[in-house]
Amino acid sequence: MDVDWTKANCVGTDTEAFYPEKGCSIDVINNARRVCMRCDIVDGCAEHGIHHEAFGIWGGLTTKDRREIRRKRNIILDQHAASEFTP
Repeated sequence: MDVDWTKANCVGTDTEAFYPEKGCSIDVINNARRVCMRCDIVDGCAEHGIHHEAFGIWGGLTTKDRREIRRKRNIILDQHAASEFTP
C-alpha cells in the first residue's frame, strides 16, 4: 500500500507525542489519536503500522491495538521494514 506521507497531519509535529511512554495517561494517547482521526491518510497509516511498526501510535492505533489486529488477521510483524522507515 502506497501512502503519501506528505499528507499526514503529524508531519512537522513533535514525533514524541506518537510514542507515549508505557503507563502514560490516557489523555496523552487520546491527544495523538485526535491528530490521527483528522488525517486524510489515517487508514493507510494504520495499515502501515499493523504490518511494520512495533511501537507508537499509527493511524490512531496503539501498540496494543495493532498487536490484537495482527493476532486476529494472523499477520507477522515485518520488523526489518519498520527499522528502515522514517516519516
